[in-house]
Order: sequence, then C-alpha cells, then structure tokens
Amino acid sequence: MHDITVCANHVAEELDANIFVYSGTIDDIGYGLLVSEMISENSSDIRPNAVLILTTNGGIADSAYKIARLLQKSHENLFLFIPSFCKSAGTLIALGASELYLTELSELGPLDVQLFQQDELFKSRSGLVVRTAFEGLAEEAFKLYEHIMIGIKTKSGSIVSFETASRIASNITTDMMGKVYSQINPEILGSDLRNLHIATEYGHRLANRGMNVREGAIQALISGYPSHEFVIDDAECEKLFHRVRRPSPTLDGLMMRLGEIVYYEQQTHVVRRLNGVTAPKGEDDEAREIQHADDGSSLDVGRKEKRRSNPARGSETEPRDPQGSNGQEIQDDSG
Repeated sequence: MHDITVCANHVAEELDANIFVYSGTIDDIGYGLLVSEMISENSSDIRPNAVLILTTNGGIADSAYKIARLLQKSHENLFLFIPSFCKSAGTLIALGASELYLTELSELGPLDVQLFQQDELFKSRSGLVVRTAFEGLAEEAFKLYEHIMIGIKTKSGSIVSFETASRIASNITTDMMGKVYSQINPEILGSDLRNLHIATEYGHRLANRGMNVREGAIQALISGYPSHEFVIDDAECEKLFHRVRRPSPTLDGLMMRLGEIVYYEQQTHVVRRLNGVTAPKGEDDEAREIQHADDGSSLDVGRKEKRRSNPARGSETEPRDPQGSNGQEIQDDSG
C-alpha cells in the first residue's frame, strides 16, 4: 500500500489532482463510499483537479450522474483514466470528464442502463433490449407485409388492384404480428424508454460541463451500437471525444501497482482516495487496504486555489494545459 501511495502522490504532483480509484458496480453504495473519501480528513494533499481511475461493467444511471457531478462540482477538471473497461453507466461518467486517459486495452461501452427485471431478485437487463426488439419487430412486420402484397400482385397477374392487395397484406400482417405485440407490457415498455431518456439527459448535462464530447456523440452512444457488450476502443473514442490521451509513465506505473483492482471489476466496491493519505500497514491484501475510510469534513476539496478565467467553459476556472500532464496525446482538440 505504501508503494501505491507514493506513486499516487507523484501522479498528484504531475496533474495537480486528487487521485481516486473506483472499481465496482455504479450504484449508491459506491457513491456513498466516494463521498466518504472526499470528506475524509485523512489527507493533507488537497488539489484543484481530480483523477478518477474507473473500472466497471456499469450500473445505475442516477448513481453515475451523482458521482460525475460530485467530482465536477468539487474540482476544476475531471480526468478519467480507464485501465481496462468502463461500460454502460461508466460511459455516462466519461461524458463528464475534461480528458480521457486510455491504454490500448481500454474500452467503453454504449450509453446503456441496467434495468432491474420484474420478479427477479438481483437480476437486471440491458435497456438497449427494448429498442433493439422494437426495431426488429418493425423490420419483420414490414418484410411480411411487403412479401404478401407483392405475392398477391404477382400471382394475380395484376388483376387484383394495388389497393386491394395492400389491404389484404395489411390485414394478414396485423393478425400475425398482433399476437407478438400483445405480449408487450406497455407499463414496462414506457418505464424502459423513460430510463433511457433519463440517461440521455444526464449525458447532455455532464457533457456541457466537461466540454470534451463531440457533436452527435451522445446520440451515437445511445443508438449507434447494437449491444451492451459492444467494445468502444481507444480509436473509436477519438471519434466521440475531443481529448483522448495516453497515460504518462507515472500514471501507468500507478495502474501497474493497483493490479487486479483496476483490471477487473471488484465484487465488493473498492473506492479510495490514493494521494496524500496515511495508510495503516497490516496483513490484508491491497484490495482491502484501499477500500474504505470514514471521516467527515468539507466536500469542496478541490477549489481552494488556482482559479483563473476560462471563457471556453464559462466559469472562473481554467483547464490545465493539454500537454501539462506529460502524457502523450492521441488526438488534437479539433472538431
């Protein structure tokens, strides 16, 4: 743990940032742990920016929004480092970041929310299933109608008019597909579509603060990818975000020291501020050592100093020089 703290302090100096690690499901438990870390008095190193090292398969959109907004409000800039994967609700957090730090193994996922299944304890389903199902049903219904209508016209030798053929095809299609559509619960459907709409609105609000999302990117993340598991790698991220960079050797070294904590989503949340803390030494493994601390003080941990004018963000702060991180930039800030 001592090596992690030392390395995290070097990263903090490099980016003038508080360093946080979050590995686990995005939910209110994780949000609460992050709040505990941010108000902890167990730190003498308070900085204006934040680095969030995030590994998650996704979770709840409301919790993702609260996590991102908490870091945005308490810091001038939010730098998001994704060592391995950051899916679904994790992508929502990414929309609020000022910069993304990605490796060749990093991957995001579509902006998809996990919805709890009715009558199924601890089970969830992808919000993309609803849209994909309706798109598939609509496509199949049209194909069926078209096949029947053209068949009637062709086999009748044009004796049957287009209007009559169309009416017959429509009735047959309605009768056949109506049995399928009758299986759909409109209450569940409306709830699912509403939740996806909520995630979209959250995305726009976070992106307006982070100023790192390209035009059309949120809609692409909602409807441009076919499944929850779809891999959005570093090259694809360049099409969605303005500032996508490689981690510096110092940040990369911190990732190596954290190891499996950031390579795989932890079943038990690992949420911890890494820089400027006094970590007790013990016999527990690193995953448990950096998991949780309980103290309380002010949430305004990153706005104590270094405020400057930044017309681009419409606030009284200025993002750091893009090259000031000592990291290698993948994409220039264009488009």
